[in-house]
Amino acid sequence: CSPTNLFSTPPKNRARRARTYFDDRAIQILEESFLKEQYPDIYRRETLARDVGTTEARVQ
Repeated sequence: CSPTNLFSTPPKNRARRARTYFDDRAIQILEESFLKEQYPDIYRRETLARDVGTTEARVQ
């Protein structure tokens, strides 16, 4: 068996997701929300996503 390289590149058949960049306003909204609730439910995540202009999966 060969050792597993934890920093290896992803498999060729699977595209990596592009990095999400948030503007200052979005960061402020997300940080304020995190201070109130570290683990928001799906409904709150959807609202946050709509507020910052991204998908719920990116808020999660």
